[in-house]
Amino acid sequence: MSEILLDTFTALDWDNAIKIIPEYDHSYEFHLHSLVEKELVQNKKHVLSMIGKALSLKLHHPELVNSPFTKGIFSATWMPEEFSQIELEFYEAILPLTDDNWLKARLADILWLWTKRGRNPDWARLAVDCYTKEDLCADAWLSYQDKHWERAIRLCLQLNDTVRLGIIVDRLERELDIEHDENKFMVLWISKLLEKTGCISQDLNVFFTRLTTLAVKLRDKEDYYASRMFMELAIQISDKFDDKSKWLESQIFFADSYENEGDNRLQRSAMIANSFYEQSIEAYRKIPNKFREEHKIDDHISALRHKITSSGAKMLDELKTISFPMPDVTAIVEGSKLHVSGKVDTHKALLYFCGLNGAGRDMGTMQAEASKSLEASVFKSIISMVHTSRDGRVIGHTPAHDFESKEGKFNSVIKRQLVENYLFNMNFVTGTSILPALRQLLIEHHFSREYLESLCFHSPLVPYGRERNLGLALWLGFENDFSAAIHLLCPQIEHMVRIKLKEAGEHTTTLEHGIEHEIGLSSLTEKGKFTEIFGEMTAFELTTIFTENLGCNFRNEVAHGLLSDNDGQSYYSVYAWWYVLRMICFSLVKSD
Repeated sequence: MSEILLDTFTALDWDNAIKIIPEYDHSYEFHLHSLVEKELVQNKKHVLSMIGKALSLKLHHPELVNSPFTKGIFSATWMPEEFSQIELEFYEAILPLTDDNWLKARLADILWLWTKRGRNPDWARLAVDCYTKEDLCADAWLSYQDKHWERAIRLCLQLNDTVRLGIIVDRLERELDIEHDENKFMVLWISKLLEKTGCISQDLNVFFTRLTTLAVKLRDKEDYYASRMFMELAIQISDKFDDKSKWLESQIFFADSYENEGDNRLQRSAMIANSFYEQSIEAYRKIPNKFREEHKIDDHISALRHKITSSGAKMLDELKTISFPMPDVTAIVEGSKLHVSGKVDTHKALLYFCGLNGAGRDMGTMQAEASKSLEASVFKSIISMVHTSRDGRVIGHTPAHDFESKEGKFNSVIKRQLVENYLFNMNFVTGTSILPALRQLLIEHHFSREYLESLCFHSPLVPYGRERNLGLALWLGFENDFSAAIHLLCPQIEHMVRIKLKEAGEHTTTLEHGIEHEIGLSSLTEKGKFTEIFGEMTAFELTTIFTENLGCNFRNEVAHGLLSDNDGQSYYSVYAWWYVLRMICFSLVKSD
């Protein structure tokens, strides 16, 4: 190895002129990058660049014994050939020439990992000593110490160096008995490291008791989040005990903490309280059935469900209405009237009415618009969403949008936005086109119940023997009784879908103990041939209107008696009626 490189390093006066105490994991890299940019002497620039290359490694995966380092923020590991023999010899040569523990730890670790022949265990031991030289500090722990200490433990385990490992564990366990007032989570972080590496030397019961004691103290201070963090680790440890009573007590405490925080938050935000009650139920449900009766777990869950219902109703009072100025739609309204006006033949006028533009287009365009909407709305993209019904029930959850997912992937977030866009369009076209056109149509034409029953009788979509009920539902729409119409339409649409699936060879029942049970529309729409029979666009629209929780969900709203008089007369109901009318009329045109 060139003496020039060593002389150059000595001339840099590293410990006095360059060495820093890093504030975070990237400090040294940025520090050296700045020095390299300013350095004019070529030899010094070269030496600084070689050291910078070593310090630019990120210790992202200390749990991986043989590949703990990565390039920058990415997960790809450095390959051995990326350090030349000259660089490795230079690193070894300067180790005795500096007291910079950060630099020495990195260089010794690189030598241990990247030297192809003659690996020296002393390099790994030196790295361990340098990684653990600093006093423990909460801020430094969050930035880099957690990774340094884990790497040191992994190296000790790899070398079977019980002496160094014992010293490290002893130092960490002493920290557990200190009251870290500056950061309540310090004990938790150290505990997690010891548990993760399997290096808890003291009795697990003692370790468990320390965690649960802190959890109780934090709970008493109404710091429920921190309390649960400690108890969560205690649960993980107690699972190793033969006696499951401590695990059970910890799990009940964990679930109860969510309920307590929900009660605490209820006056300030029913929405937040509702979420905590849900999480409490989920925690209680992890308790096996054999323990439930003794500890009245089912009673707890029942009480929580009442709290969810109550807080859900209060959530509606917290929601704010956001209004936007309505654009001038006069031209659209007049155009829709003109579209159906002046038709002498009633049947022709009806076809023109059904020919109005609906809320949907082709699925490809709608999915692209949904993705574009998400990209334009940072708020919708970075948060998950909770969807509630009109009575405050939570009816759906969707996560934040994952922009890293494969292009064109139809995930739940895009589906949410797709349904939201469709519902907006439903309201818009109903108010600006369908209802104005319907009023104009009724001025010029009369639609009898017999006429509409006749349409249903001849439609290939309507099953035999259903023309009177479906015809009545359509007629009620022309009588402006959309609430009654939707109550009749829902079961008839379900039967229509069932018959079409049966004709295509799908099973529409379940068989249990020799008894067949008909399945509901929601399950029918999940059958493989549903989209094949009705087409992708119609399948989406039928699902959104009749069964989708995030959509109108008319089938379930009607079946469970949840549709109020006002909801029955909503724009959504009008659109559902018009959509079924259009399906039937279009089926007659296609069959002619």
